Amino acid sequence: MFRAHESWSRRWPDGMHSEPGFTFYNATELLGPMPIWLLQATTTDLGEQGWQSARRLAFGLLSDALDAARLARWRHRRLYVLLPHAVTGVERLILARCTTVTECAEPVGQDQCWRIETESGTFLWSFHRTPLGEERGGRIVWSADVCS
Repeated sequence: MFRAHESWSRRWPDGMHSEPGFTFYNATELLGPMPIWLLQATTTDLGEQGWQSARRLAFGLLSDALDAARLARWRHRRLYVLLPHAVTGVERLILARCTTVTECAEPVGQDQCWRIETESGTFLWSFHRTPLGEERGGRIVWSADVCS
């Protein structure tokens, strides 16, 4: 989740006009010890200058990142995750490209957790802090080989 103060908002650089409904911020605060999902993609349509624009979008929820990644307007999709200490167990943030994300079940009950396979290792994102390897089942919801 993100939070931004009004005083952090800025005008579009170089005096250009932004798309309606968007506000620009030079800073946001990341709330909670949750992963932040980053989608990097290229639009399929050509811009005014005849080139495809690259976009980088940040999400507080995996489901929102996956919904955006599946939009037909994107190509060359890459999903990254910024992992906090609560997920990795190390005293620093880890930014890594996702190769596979699998939706799993907690060992007890019906709650979901996610096994995140990255170029920097495999991690489990669980609200119950379940250790990696104790999750049950799984359904792949992101695969870099299929979706990128």
